[in-house]
Amino acid sequence: MASIKIQENFKKYVDFDKSEIDLFFQIAKREVVEKNKYLQKAEENDAHLFHIESGCLMTYVTDAMGQKHVLQFAVDNWWAGDMEAITKKSLTTQNIRAVDRTIVYRMSLNDFNLLTEKCPKFEKYFRILFQNSLITHQKRIIRNIAMSAEQRYNVFTTHYPQMEMLVAQKYIASYLGITPEFFSKLKKQIAERDFRD
Repeated sequence: MASIKIQENFKKYVDFDKSEIDLFFQIAKREVVEKNKYLQKAEENDAHLFHIESGCLMTYVTDAMGQKHVLQFAVDNWWAGDMEAITKKSLTTQNIRAVDRTIVYRMSLNDFNLLTEKCPKFEKYFRILFQNSLITHQKRIIRNIAMSAEQRYNVFTTHYPQMEMLVAQKYIASYLGITPEFFSKLKKQIAERDFRD
């Protein structure tokens, strides 16, 4: 059933036939990752792309002070990966951890190249995905510089309606670019206002 969802998702972007999609399942490696386990840690030299069948991954970087900065939450049918490390074959800078029991399809750069060589339609598929990803990241930058914390939080809850039940508040605060203390006050203000209304 889950692989059917992946097939349907692929076909939203490109008109694949069954044999072409089967190629993805032959090349990518299916893996079950238990909650809080890492798929990748910073300073490794073996970066991969991960397609999420089910569950949720959190990608973050850690600064010199040990503070975690959340870059992405990836849920069903999303992709995650340290693209710089993958494409430049450099050491990873990002940590990728399962925040819930997660099933992924893992691909190395060699796997990616093999897939796109054997099925050029995947080149188009990934081009569309990367374009959409760039748009998403640009919108997030705009939100961070032009929106209030409450507005950013409202966008977050629209995009990730179940996330507050999966991850600690401090990680959501990090994703929003605010401190956990400020996030707690913000949620209290919203709750009090909603109660009055």
